[in-house]
Amino acid sequence: MNRTSCRSGARNPCRRDVLKSLFLLPVMLACMLLAGPAALAAGTQSVPFDHMSTGFELDGAHKDADCSGCHARGVFKGTPRQCSICHGTGSTMAAEVMSPNHIRTTSRCQECHSTSQWKPVVRMNHDMVIGSCVSCHDGRKAAGKTPGHIASGNNCENCHNTSTFTMARFDHSNVTGTCFSCHDGRTATGKSPTHVSSGNACGDCHSTTAWRPAGMLRTSIPPAPARTVIPPARGRRSRAWIMPT
Repeated sequence: MNRTSCRSGARNPCRRDVLKSLFLLPVMLACMLLAGPAALAAGTQSVPFDHMSTGFELDGAHKDADCSGCHARGVFKGTPRQCSICHGTGSTMAAEVMSPNHIRTTSRCQECHSTSQWKPVVRMNHDMVIGSCVSCHDGRKAAGKTPGHIASGNNCENCHNTSTFTMARFDHSNVTGTCFSCHDGRTATGKSPTHVSSGNACGDCHSTTAWRPAGMLRTSIPPAPARTVIPPARGRRSRAWIMPT
């Protein structure tokens, strides 16, 4: 079609083509806008990845963690697998770090905690604890001595084990009081009703292994009271009187 034919006549074919294009343009734009999000989603759809193939299983709270929380700046190779590196002080990972009030322990978090939550602990492995018993069992961080506990030092392991406080084996070397401070008949076995009259220095006769046999130490038995002999009256055949003084 030449320039002359486009300008001639009311039924101009060029005019019809322009009008048709103007009508189809909004329709095409609408189709592109509607198809755009679907096409974008299809282009960015995540590919299934078996994280177990890396040797690190995503379980517990790790399943819901964002990838960038562990793989900073898109770096995947060399990501640490130890709990203490990610959850330790100064970590660059987007992970909750160990509380400054945490008891002194080694870095093997999995010995007590699970991957689901920090509290409550799954088990208490005392082999991971650094420090003495009383550094934790002070009545604040962990259960300490009860008010009725006998007077003793802080070497708890001399009598107790890490499984339970009860059923303790008794080591008298850790006791700070006297024998009678415990063996008073209430806290621990005391003197029997048939015990000889004596003082409270139990160690003078008894050992810490057993009550019997006992070694008799005379200094523990109080002396007999002094006595005064009153002779009978002169001329009488009666017995003498013995009176304690």
